[in-house]
Amino acid sequence: MKLTKKRLSFYSFLTVIGLLIVYLTTLFLSLLILARPLSASGAKIKLFKAGAVISRPVIYLNRHLPFTAGYLANSVIQVTPLTYDVLSTGRRWQADWLKGNLEIDKGQLDNFVQKYSRWITDIYSLYQTYSAWQYRGLVDRFIPISARLNQDNLNLLLSSRDVVTNLNWLLALNDNTSRTYYFFIQNNLEIRPTGGFLGSYAKLQVQDGVWQISFHDIYEHDGNLPGHVEPPRPIQKAFKHGFWRLRDANWNYDFNQSAKDIAWFLIQSQAEKPDAIIALNYATINKILDIIGPIKLDEYKLVITSDNVYQALHRPVEANFYPGSRYKPRLISQFGRQLLTVIQKADKAQKKKMIKTILEDLNSRQIFIAFFQPQLNQVIKQLGWGGGIGYQPATIIGDYKDYLYLVEANLGANKLNCCLNRQIEDSVDIDDQFIRHQLKIVYSKNKPAEGSYLAYLQLIMPADAFDFHVNQGRAEVDFDLRDNKDKGLTEVGVWVKLSPDQRISRLDISYALPRPAKLNKYQILIQRQPGFDYVYGLKVYANGKLRFDKQTMIDKDYRWQIDL
Repeated sequence: MKLTKKRLSFYSFLTVIGLLIVYLTTLFLSLLILARPLSASGAKIKLFKAGAVISRPVIYLNRHLPFTAGYLANSVIQVTPLTYDVLSTGRRWQADWLKGNLEIDKGQLDNFVQKYSRWITDIYSLYQTYSAWQYRGLVDRFIPISARLNQDNLNLLLSSRDVVTNLNWLLALNDNTSRTYYFFIQNNLEIRPTGGFLGSYAKLQVQDGVWQISFHDIYEHDGNLPGHVEPPRPIQKAFKHGFWRLRDANWNYDFNQSAKDIAWFLIQSQAEKPDAIIALNYATINKILDIIGPIKLDEYKLVITSDNVYQALHRPVEANFYPGSRYKPRLISQFGRQLLTVIQKADKAQKKKMIKTILEDLNSRQIFIAFFQPQLNQVIKQLGWGGGIGYQPATIIGDYKDYLYLVEANLGANKLNCCLNRQIEDSVDIDDQFIRHQLKIVYSKNKPAEGSYLAYLQLIMPADAFDFHVNQGRAEVDFDLRDNKDKGLTEVGVWVKLSPDQRISRLDISYALPRPAKLNKYQILIQRQPGFDYVYGLKVYANGKLRFDKQTMIDKDYRWQIDL
């Protein structure tokens, strides 16, 4: 058969098509394997080795193709066995923990830490290769891998690597010292800036991977604090006792700063220096009790459930209180130890629900963590679990990032937040020069709330806010105005008061922000105060036209963006 120019072109075309088929087949298999490691499914893990074997001969051909996919395929082959190893080990340990028989020696842990660190590094390198490939859009039509492997997920993996590589430090395995972690229970029925009143805590001490736990009343430290500490002005005005104590140390709305203050009070009162401060609200304890069921304390003839946990632990204390009494510490200690026993005996389904609940509360700002080890604390901040400020000014010309954080402190020495509602209507009017806020804040007491409510409310907003007016009813009231220049914020503080016979109280607060030139996008972050959910309604007008209208329950941080 004569090889004509026309036939030669046809054969060349077939050759190119053949190479493209090999190329796309390799790509499909490679990315399919790559997608597997990001799933914890046991069935999918079994495909790792099979996928690697199937793709090897095709990848060999692909190495010689002038495409980045060759490098991508090689990276997949390298990372697949390590992924299988890491996830299999993790799943095995998880299964042992759920059964209550997890045992890991130091050698196993060190080996896992090394593999995990190398695995994350390889995954990150693989992602960079994938991102650099110019035909990424074509890949996503076949496999939506970008939904699984994106920069946010990679940052999360890098954070997990930092935690795992610090396991020896966390468990005090190498340096012949112990670690001390304080878990503070915050009573959100008496709301405070980081969640609730500090009533009791558990102290966890770890050395060589062995832990001991003890439970304490917050008032144990009052007598050990030397000298006088001047309290924040609102605390002094409300209580008129002239001193600052550990029980009021969570005053700063930035939990990292409150954790430093708590640590200072602990150290000054001769307690062990903390390596971490963890704060969780009674709301989290309630959810855990819903999962594991009631806790029985036979000695005190108490059955503690999610419906009565606060009343069960505190009303008997009040009835049996006298100076020097050890009744409360003993009661709290027995409850804590029995709670841990029931948790350890929980079945697999209950433990999984508890893990899910804790993660949800970390993400919704019901639990805060502050490490005093810089690398770990940075990881916690990246995960959003540090209780810090979420505000960041806009960096793009034509955008404006607004911010509002309402932080309330109940200073009435009561638990009226059990039966108090707060509803906010926020009208934002954007004209040629300004962004003006008109806030209407309505407080209402529901039965069985009795007595007066006294709270100090702080509104945190961008530093360039100005022209403030605060009214209660028809009367203009005084307010505190502070600049927090380090964080680029302005703070407005105002007192909220409801008399015993008053069911509703309303505050009207207005302020303005300068409008940047050529404003294209208005963004606002509403940050949620831990322990306090409330209804928030937002209306945004631009040059007289309604552009946004939304009402929601603020049970987490909310971000909205409005195109103008």
